[in-house]
Parts: sequence; C-alpha cells; structure tokens
Amino acid sequence: MISNKNLQNVIIKGTKDGLTLHLNDSCSFQNVIEELNEKVSMSYRLVKEDDPLIPVKVHTGNRQFSQEEQEQIISTIESNSKLLVERIQSNVMAVEEATRLIEEGQIKSIVGKVRSGQVIEAPGDLLLIGDINPGAQVKAVGNIFIIGTIKGYAHAGYKGNAEAVVAASQMEKALIGIANLHTAMVTSGPKDKLKQFCAYINDDNNIVFDKIQVLKQLRPNLTRLEGGI
Repeated sequence: MISNKNLQNVIIKGTKDGLTLHLNDSCSFQNVIEELNEKVSMSYRLVKEDDPLIPVKVHTGNRQFSQEEQEQIISTIESNSKLLVERIQSNVMAVEEATRLIEEGQIKSIVGKVRSGQVIEAPGDLLLIGDINPGAQVKAVGNIFIIGTIKGYAHAGYKGNAEAVVAASQMEKALIGIANLHTAMVTSGPKDKLKQFCAYINDDNNIVFDKIQVLKQLRPNLTRLEGGI
C-alpha cells in the first residue's frame, strides 16, 4: 500500500460534469497505476451502492500512453468503483496522428494521364496535371485540382469532408463524388463539356457545378496553391 503523503501522482478534481483525473507525466507508469488503484479504492468506500455512475476525464499531461496502457488505466478506474471513463486526453499527439495531419495538409502533385483501371489516392489535396480518362479514378481526402479534363471519376473529401471541392480545366461526362455524395455531370451545351468549372456541395446538400471563380467566395481558405484560386 502507498502511504498517503506520497499520493501525488494522481490528482482528482471535481467539476460540474464529474471528475477530472490528472496523472503525473514524469513518474513511471507502474507508479501511476498503483496510486490510481489506491485512490479509486478509497473513493469507492465513500459512495453508496445506489449512487449513479460518475463520468471521468483523464488528463495525462505531456505523455502519450499506448493503447494497452490506456486500457489498463480505464480498467483500474472502473473496477470496483462508481466511475466511468469518458475519455483520456493529453497535451501531446501520437506520431501516427501527427503524420496523418501533416499528410492531409499537403498537396500530392502528379503529371500525366490517369488511364482506365487506374486508381490514384491522395491523403490531402491532389493536383493532377493531365486528364482523367473514362474508367479511371482519383480520390483525395481533401480537394482535387485538375489541369486537364475529367472524363472519369473524381472523388474529393472521400473520408467525409463535405467542404472539399473538385476543380478542373474541363469536365466531360465526368462522375463527381464529394464526401458521401455522388453525381454525374449534366450540361446542356452542344459539346456536353464544362470549361473552368468546379463542383462543391451547396447549402441544400447537393453537388452543384459552377464557374471556378465562385470558389473565392465559397471556399476562401483555398490558398494552398500559389496565389490561391
């Protein structure tokens, strides 16, 4: 058992929404678990059997615990207590999460045609200098910019980003997807083509086609390309 004078690796604070547990980010994980178990056991003796569950947020400071360690923390808190862990948060970011955010903030540039049967994916925005042929697909977590003609399938924001757009020098019988919406290009022009056009989701949750110039007002944050749009 840990003596009371050394119980400083786990600090419990009450809030209007429940409890916040602050874990020391400089001691060993084993010390955290031992003290956590001690304090949880002490708190359990203060509650009644019919008391409701108390929501708990765990803050780990400048430390990122592994998934296995997080599961052990949750198990220690919730066993033999009236506490329910809502989330574990920290001041630092996992390498995997940081890498994902960096990738999503970058533009993947490709020069050349995307041929039938090919599938190109980008973790952020995609800039393609070339055509998307019929039967070809390009997908991006972010926006898609095509200096060329879309004759195949272009899917922007394919992981759910409804703010993403598709912009192209020309669209010719294009299939467009944005987030979870999909549509085929419809025009009434004599050659069934759109030049300098974009596709985006409007306020009615529909994919619409318009002149590329409207993006300056609709998506003012599209400035990652030199000079913006």
